[in-house]
Amino acid sequence: MRPEPHITVNESGEYQICLVIETATGCVDTFCNQITIEGFNDDEYNFKILPPNADGSINLLLTSPTDGTFDLFLTDVAGKKVIVQSSNLSVGTHQYVIPVGENLSIGIYLISIHFNNETIISEKIAVLK
Repeated sequence: MRPEPHITVNESGEYQICLVIETATGCVDTFCNQITIEGFNDDEYNFKILPPNADGSINLLLTSPTDGTFDLFLTDVAGKKVIVQSSNLSVGTHQYVIPVGENLSIGIYLISIHFNNETIISEKIAVLK
């Protein structure tokens, strides 16, 4: 069995990540690494794409300085909107999951997020499942 730990952080900063491996015979080894998470600024709209879940669903961290709404558009390379979702969003940083269903094939897509019908941020993403 392979564990697949996922950690979500809601703030910029330095974090120490450690992997502890223990064998059935009791041998233990540890590897640690310091990482820096950048780009979370609670006074501006932002989003980050996180590693996908085991089922291929897309993970986003959305940051909003105000309560409001967001509209998400996932567009394929031909310009066709394959996913359109809207939701309320409160102040702060929140994780948002986009299930990958039958309407998404393997490929490159553009995620565009409109915050409160004004601020637009877009990024490319690869869907591998």
